[in-house]
Amino acid sequence: MYGYGEVWSFGGDIAYSNLDTDPGKSDGLEPIRLFGAGRRQLGSGTIFYGLRAQFAVANAKLDVNGASSESNRTYGDILSNIGEGGFELAPWIGWQMPAGPGVFGARVSYEVVNTDTDVKLRGVVGGVNSTVDVTGSIKGGSEGQAAVFYEFNVGDMPLGAALTYDFYSKIEQDFENAGIIASDIGARSLIGVNLYTRLDFGGFGFIPSLVWREKVSSGDDIDKLSDVRLNLAGRFSF
Repeated sequence: MYGYGEVWSFGGDIAYSNLDTDPGKSDGLEPIRLFGAGRRQLGSGTIFYGLRAQFAVANAKLDVNGASSESNRTYGDILSNIGEGGFELAPWIGWQMPAGPGVFGARVSYEVVNTDTDVKLRGVVGGVNSTVDVTGSIKGGSEGQAAVFYEFNVGDMPLGAALTYDFYSKIEQDFENAGIIASDIGARSLIGVNLYTRLDFGGFGFIPSLVWREKVSSGDDIDKLSDVRLNLAGRFSF
C-alpha cells in the first residue's frame, strides 16, 4: 500500500501462480487488484475500511471431456484464481486494538459486484475433439470473508495469525452453446488459518504466508475439500 498522509493509503498488485490441484494443474497471471483504504481512531482502537477492485487479465479456461467439465481451479476458490475473466468490487471494514504485546482485530468483506466469468472450453466438446476454444460463462460465486487476527513483533519482525471463515454463493455454469450440460455448484463455506510475516531488506520486503482451509459446508456432493497454499510476495518502498 502507498500511504497518502496518515489516514489514506492506496496500492495494487498482480501475481503469478502455479497451482497443483485434483484433477489438474493451473498457472498464469492472477487478476490485477487495486486497493484504497482509510483508518480512524475510535477510543482505544482503530477502524480500518477500504475497497478492492479486481480486473481479470485473461479469460478462465476449462479442460473438458465428453459431456462433463472439470475446473482447473480449486472448487472453494473457483472465482478467485487464475484467468478469472471478470470484474469484482469488494468493500471491507476492520477494527483492531492493543492486546498484550501486540494487537487483536477483526475484519469482514464481501463482493458486492461480481460480473459473469467468461470461460474457454478446450478438449472434447459436444462429442468432437475441439482444437478451437468454445466460450461459456460462470455466474455467481461471490465471496465473503470474516476473520479475526492477532499480530505482534519479535524484534523488528512482525508475526501474524488469522482465523478465517470464507463463504461462496451458488455458481451457475452455462455451456449450452458448446453442447455441454453443466450442473450448478452449490454455495459452500470454508474455515482456515493464515500465518504470515514480513522480512525487510533495505527498501524491499518479502511477505511469506501459509494458508490452510477446510470445507465446513457445501451445497453439492463434494465430500472433502482441503486448500493449502504457500504464498510469497514482495514489496518495494520508495
